[in-house]
Amino acid sequence: MTVTNKTSVTLEILGGELKPNESREYTEMMFNTLEIHSEIGSCVITTEYSQRSFKNYGKLVAKEGRKKNEHGMYNILISSID
Repeated sequence: MTVTNKTSVTLEILGGELKPNESREYTEMMFNTLEIHSEIGSCVITTEYSQRSFKNYGKLVAKEGRKKNEHGMYNILISSID
């Protein structure tokens, strides 16, 4: 899956950093959980049979974008609540 950071803070994903306005590909399996952490909150993206669910904590929000990647899956946009 492609994750795009639309916030003004750096995100921590799988031990690495995703800076503001950057995008990165992350491996997605049939059953998968991706945890995203930052100083303003956290998100958990769970994939089961190509269906995603989102749990958002604090001021961080994950949602599917409108564009699809080369695998037909929507990109994930991470934004913040004011």
